[in-house]
Formats: sequence, structure tokens, C-alpha cells
Amino acid sequence: MLSAPNRLRRMRDVRAVVRRGISLSTQLFTLRANQKASPPPRFSFIVSNKVSKHAVVRNTIKRRLREIIRKRTDAFRQDADYAFIAKAPSATASFDALKGDVESILARLPRPSGAPAYRRSNSPVSKKPLS
Repeated sequence: MLSAPNRLRRMRDVRAVVRRGISLSTQLFTLRANQKASPPPRFSFIVSNKVSKHAVVRNTIKRRLREIIRKRTDAFRQDADYAFIAKAPSATASFDALKGDVESILARLPRPSGAPAYRRSNSPVSKKPLS
């Protein structure tokens, strides 16, 4: 389980990430990232009824993602919040498939140290630094 400081708990914080964050997508999920003032990074996992009508399946996806992120927290930028939004194919994906998608997202994110700040633009994927 993720430690308490690494969890996005308030709904308004989750909404801020989803609305204002940059977006990176894979086949299994979409990652939204939004810059914040101070460390540590915080994470949220969103799995809707569109993914699966069964709570067991939705909770399994969240547990798998939490475990993958728990082991890789240090690879993410320390000054950002993240929301992982599951897509329908994640319901049948294996742990290794989810892990592979997280790794591919990590390769596309800016580096944790000395990286430019996130800013959303009109494009779905943006890595422009703040001025």
C-alpha cells in the first residue's frame, strides 16, 4: 500500500489533477500529472464502472497499480500529483502488462531532478516548461 503522504485523498485535489494536468496515455490507462508546490508526489487511481461492472475487478486493477507505483515512487517527479485513469482493456490485463505500461509512461515523463515544470497546452501531450 502507498504511504499516507503519497495518496491524493481530497476530491478537490483529484479534480485539480484531472482538469489541469497534462495527459499521457497508453492502451491500459491515462496518466494525468499536475505540478504542485512541494514533495512528496501524490497518486490517485480512478477505475470507473465503464471498465468493469464488478467491484472485484475494479479493486484488483487499483491494487495492482498501487503496488507498481509503491515500488517506483522515486522515479516520479517529487513536485507533482498524479492520477491514473484506467481504461477498459486494463480489466483483462496482467500485472506484467500494467507494469510495462507504467514503465513506458515513466520513459515519457520528464526526469525527476532538474526537469521543467508541467504545463498543459492545447495538445494532449505537453512537456513545455513554465516561463
